[in-house]
Amino acid sequence: MDLNRDDTPELTAFSPDGRAIVVTIDTGSTPPTFAILHENETGFGITTNPVAGDIDNNGYPDIILGGFNTILAFNRELTLMTDFPIEINDRFPNDRVEAAPVLADIRRGGPPEVIFPTFVGNVYSFGLDLSYGFPLSGGEQVRGTDSTVWIGGYYGAGSPVIFSDSTGGKLGYLGSDGWFYAWEVDLDTVTNYWPMNGHDPEASYAFESSGLSSPEKYTTLLPEERFYNYPNPVIDGQTTIRYFLGEDAVRVEAKIYDLSGVHVKTLTSSGISGGVDHDDLVWNCSDVTPGVYRCVLEVDFGDQIEIAFTDIAVIR
Repeated sequence: MDLNRDDTPELTAFSPDGRAIVVTIDTGSTPPTFAILHENETGFGITTNPVAGDIDNNGYPDIILGGFNTILAFNRELTLMTDFPIEINDRFPNDRVEAAPVLADIRRGGPPEVIFPTFVGNVYSFGLDLSYGFPLSGGEQVRGTDSTVWIGGYYGAGSPVIFSDSTGGKLGYLGSDGWFYAWEVDLDTVTNYWPMNGHDPEASYAFESSGLSSPEKYTTLLPEERFYNYPNPVIDGQTTIRYFLGEDAVRVEAKIYDLSGVHVKTLTSSGISGGVDHDDLVWNCSDVTPGVYRCVLEVDFGDQIEIAFTDIAVIR
């Protein structure tokens, strides 16, 4: 997919233990050359292939995956998106997403829904929250005898599929019991999303950006409500500072002071891309005196400098 909307394709891959990579491909050279664009140790267990779609409607594709009782979404710089991970069901903490999600607007309005099956046999749909009428029962697990489909002692569940016919939108699912299920959904379009495993019948695993809306223009370059640290208060000696840039920046720097105004630490960010959240500023504060500290974020956008403040509480 073209993560940056710069007409240069990228590949993204995740390992089961949560390592992530984005590789850019220079198709103008012969043979094409590859270069690592971003890497991240996400810390999450991954159970499915990644899929792509614009789930925050900002004009850029995002990366969505399944995990252990969680749905994960990362932006084009492999930063975990706001409001993710999504806990699937607190009644089944050991459940996992069993097959690759699909993305489609089945509620007509707002962000597209992320639709996926879990190991216990349910099909879920999440938009801003759990979609009405979900989860759906996709059949009980059945122990298999055919070694070609033997997965962990059970027939493996299939990935869902979104399609339409003369009567409207449909959500299809091949359950682990061997039955194919289909439900009617209020489908808007599948053009800009990820309707099936592999994206299309040819299994290209390629997301086409041509159907995306124009990249969002931001009126605020450094919104204060999207600048904070987590965890806060800090109890384990380390905290991550998250911020959002409305456009590309030349320089990003966070300076930390105690309440008497003494400079304690300066953190320099490598995240300069606009339109995404960044969490590459990590303060190791295990050696500082417990108390409240002021973090001053200064961002140079080339033609102007923006400054924001947040307080960090450190306790033992």
